[in-house]
Amino acid sequence: MNTMDKHLDKGPAYRQFWFWFVMGLPLIAVVASLASVYIAVHHMDRPVVKNAYDDGLDINQDLSRESKAQTMGLQAHLNFDAHSRILAIELSAQQALPAGPITLLLSHPINDRLDVTPQLKPDGPNRYQAQIPDSVDGRRYFELSTPQWRLVHVIEFPFHQLTINP
Repeated sequence: MNTMDKHLDKGPAYRQFWFWFVMGLPLIAVVASLASVYIAVHHMDRPVVKNAYDDGLDINQDLSRESKAQTMGLQAHLNFDAHSRILAIELSAQQALPAGPITLLLSHPINDRLDVTPQLKPDGPNRYQAQIPDSVDGRRYFELSTPQWRLVHVIEFPFHQLTINP
């Protein structure tokens, strides 16, 4: 072994600056692409609506349900107990409320996977209770509806008392 060979041999490649300089950029690209795949898989967008016309008709129907709630003079008085996580709803109207099932939807403003539909249990005439999960905190779109009418409002959990008018 001559002196030139001893001078060039500086040990394993991974201990050399130029090895990491040359290999660093492709390694960063691989890590970034794997991160992009993870984000794309776990945060997929909703599919594009195939029939936007029917959805437009549904929106008009929802607006007519809100109009019906307004003509009825419907109000919802909400009481929320943050400790027990129970939401009490008392409905009042100028007209008699039509009988039928009432649905409560608490929509997350950004992530539809966090939407919650708690089960409403009757607690007297025009009174209902629902157990709200611990995951429901912060801003939510509140929708209380039947096939005839609908009340919508933006609420912030936790709250104590709130009255919703159409």
